[in-house]
Amino acid sequence: MQSGTEIDQLWRPSQWTNAFYFLVGAVALVIGIVAVIKGLETGIPWAEKMAHSVWVGGLMLILWKYLEIRCTHYQLSAEQLTATHGGLNRLTDNLELYRIKDTQVFEPIWLRLMGLGNVCIHSSDKTTPILMVRAIPKPMDMASLVRRQVEAERVRKGVREFD
Repeated sequence: MQSGTEIDQLWRPSQWTNAFYFLVGAVALVIGIVAVIKGLETGIPWAEKMAHSVWVGGLMLILWKYLEIRCTHYQLSAEQLTATHGGLNRLTDNLELYRIKDTQVFEPIWLRLMGLGNVCIHSSDKTTPILMVRAIPKPMDMASLVRRQVEAERVRKGVREFD
């Protein structure tokens, strides 16, 4: 982070949000590999093909969920908060800081155990009235930083928020 108004902070969600999918994919991967080995031993051709589908499906699930989180990031600049999602089709949403009304921090127990949390940002933006920043480290720090930047941007632009 730089000093002054030229702030540039980047957050990425944690892969811990994919723990369930990684577990399911790993189980499918192991079952599929064991079934391939057993299918080769028994000589049943359709069992081998089905077993290949199971382990390939498990591997694809793991890779897809990994890339889904890996291609998501949130960036705070002096004037806006940018959320980028998507691996194949990318969506970038720019939220002007002076439009942010409120922030909430959610720390479910399973994320809190890993030092992570979610930050919910409420705004008056038409396209993104609620932006959920998921599974980031030190969510309270992010919420405080956003709040400070929102106030600084409102003062700089001479804007006040009305309900």
